[in-house]
Amino acid sequence: MIIREDFSGAEERLDAFLTIGFFDGVHLGHQKIIGEVVKKANLNNVQSCVITFDRHPSELFSGRKVKLLTSREEKEEIFRSLGVGVVQVFTFNPRFARLSPEEFLERLSSIFNIQKILVGEEFTFGFKREGNVNFLYQNQVKFGYKLEAIPPLRLNGEKISSSMLREWLKKGEIRKVKQGLGRSPTVVGEVVTGKRKGREIGYPTANLKPHPQKLLPGSGVYAGYVKLEGKIYKALINIGGRPTFGDFAPGIEVHIINFSGELYGKVLKIDLVERIRDTRLFSSPFHLSQQIREDRERAEKILEDYNV
Repeated sequence: MIIREDFSGAEERLDAFLTIGFFDGVHLGHQKIIGEVVKKANLNNVQSCVITFDRHPSELFSGRKVKLLTSREEKEEIFRSLGVGVVQVFTFNPRFARLSPEEFLERLSSIFNIQKILVGEEFTFGFKREGNVNFLYQNQVKFGYKLEAIPPLRLNGEKISSSMLREWLKKGEIRKVKQGLGRSPTVVGEVVTGKRKGREIGYPTANLKPHPQKLLPGSGVYAGYVKLEGKIYKALINIGGRPTFGDFAPGIEVHIINFSGELYGKVLKIDLVERIRDTRLFSSPFHLSQQIREDRERAEKILEDYNV
């Protein structure tokens, strides 16, 4: 897979079938569109291309960071697994945001010989979202492409969207998120030094500094998997504070079942499978350790037959 950034003026002008979007989560609705791009591009012996952006467009307009279902690294990994040939990333800055729909198509046409555009039926683009599917239909002859608008994918009657999945994740509704993504949601972070409270009560944990782009699930205790050095381990994950120790600051602790070894400085990627319970205040560390033993047993049962 080739990854290209912005316009250098030296790009090879590629024959391409393409789709356009930010694709946070690369959920099943996104996968449906991208899958069609890849399949039809391969049948026509041209490049399959995803046009995307370096940040969520709403960040520019709101001035606030948007926490995401997938980091850029994860998105690129998923695009690669879907068979995408080229990922074209544009810097979404004020100048780019002011491009009219026509100007945007002109720029795309300067680096791609666009043979087909595939987008969702509700797709919008360009300055003030003035471009839409109708605009793309009207400009097929001018720019020499054919348009295919794909209906949204629905889950239990609801249209799958990144914003909906983000809301489910914040509520800890992992099973729903997994249904929409077609895979488990992830937590990614670097292992940093903690206060070793877990070790004191018999359940050592790795403390994670979360990836700055990633949206964390709601506070609580979760069952999940960690992949380490080619092996897959069951894990118990606490997201939120540690009120039993008087620590209410949000954090991520991972107890990796049947693992021993040093992890400091390593980046862990955790697949979340199910939320087990709320974060709670216990009367003593001893009572907390009893609960963790029950949590661990429940996590192992949940994960026993889970297909990683």
